[in-house]
Amino acid sequence: MLHDKTVMWLRRYVDRVVLLTVGAVPYSSDPRLKITFQYPNNWQLQISPVQREDEGQYMCQVSTHPPRVLAINVTVLGRPM
Repeated sequence: MLHDKTVMWLRRYVDRVVLLTVGAVPYSSDPRLKITFQYPNNWQLQISPVQREDEGQYMCQVSTHPPRVLAINVTVLGRPM
């Protein structure tokens, strides 16, 4: 259970890491990003519509001590629209 922990989503690029969300608060100006929460501890980052440039590594970080981080590699399949 996450209880009072904060969940953050980040995007890793070659030369930097970009903060996307903290809890339910977006830190990205990209309107395609949406954060959803389903009780008790399911935080989802949604990108719609997805684009080829969205490929890469995303990280979900939980504010434990030490922080818990799950890295996800996203591959976009299909033809560009």
